[in-house]
Amino acid sequence: MQPKIKNTGNPVRNAIATYTLVFYIGSFLSFLIYYFSRDVLWFQTAYAANIAGILMALLTGVAEKMEEMALRNKEYEKKDTNNVRALLNLIAFLLFSLNILLLKNQWNVTHPNAFSSIWITGNGVACMLISDFRSVTVWLRTKTLENEAKKQNMTEMN
Repeated sequence: MQPKIKNTGNPVRNAIATYTLVFYIGSFLSFLIYYFSRDVLWFQTAYAANIAGILMALLTGVAEKMEEMALRNKEYEKKDTNNVRALLNLIAFLLFSLNILLLKNQWNVTHPNAFSSIWITGNGVACMLISDFRSVTVWLRTKTLENEAKKQNMTEMN
């Protein structure tokens, strides 16, 4: 299965998904730093990174749907690993969206309360990391099986 929507040879969805993960991790770390330092700049950085991560997650979903539609007539098939990955990504998206809803009135507060944000964003980051780990292990397993099949074909040809 080769994605048709590419940017310089790489699937666009993978690049956008990477930015999503970076913004999510940045948001979590910024909330953690804010909790210990009480510098409002870190709270605002975390809040902005949270919003950016949500927007990038939406773009990732659109890119994935476009890729699925482009490959629908060919060899695209939904696998259980894709469903688990999608579920974990959705949970992370919902957690980060919930976090924004809980903090929406605290941007201009002198000392915003962000203790719950550490737990919410931490769980969201954990979902994303588990999702990416599962994707990488499935990809490595697939590549290993492909390489073994190529080796077997080469030995049969000789």
